[in-house]
Amino acid sequence: MLLTLTILSIFLALAYAGLMLVYGQGWRALPEWSAPPDFVPQMALTVIIPARNEAEHIGACLAAIVGGNYPSELLEIIVVDDHSDDATPQIVRDAAARFPVVRLLPLADFMTANDQNGAFKKKALEVAMVRAKGEIIVTTDADCVFGADWLRLMASVFELSEKPVQLLTAPVVFHHDQNLLQRFQTLDFLGLMGITGAGIHYKFQRMGNCANLV
Repeated sequence: MLLTLTILSIFLALAYAGLMLVYGQGWRALPEWSAPPDFVPQMALTVIIPARNEAEHIGACLAAIVGGNYPSELLEIIVVDDHSDDATPQIVRDAAARFPVVRLLPLADFMTANDQNGAFKKKALEVAMVRAKGEIIVTTDADCVFGADWLRLMASVFELSEKPVQLLTAPVVFHHDQNLLQRFQTLDFLGLMGITGAGIHYKFQRMGNCANLV
């Protein structure tokens, strides 16, 4: 019995190591993309943000998007309030008063008897997508922040890629981790991003995080 368990353990360890090696090679094989310095987006883009009780984060999220380098005349931001009972809706309304590109949609206004199944985030995305004006749809979360060129880089893939692009998923990382547990979560999430990219490269699995999906 002990010999069988030892052989099985060795086999599983080798199989796991081989799988990690394959994932690592797939990640390294992913092509890198960068937008030309003179690239100016031409396509209208809508950012969709489902939000529930995100008063602590939604202001910084919206400020990062509005303060980015995407042309404001081509930008639309739709925040879908998922039955928040904090100041989230008011913060979004205040942002919309300052920045016309921001819109607030209360999810409660679009719920039907068939929607009471708890999948409110999916419903929020659906509600916003059918009302979006952009040719490119970007989904993210209310607790995310972004670099100034985030949307410009995403749009450049759709506009400049030699092959037609219909769906693009990109990495998401934790930041401001302060303790051991948070650092472990960051490491675990980075591993998940690596597996996602490698699986897409090898075309044997499809995953994508809606915090950075286009």
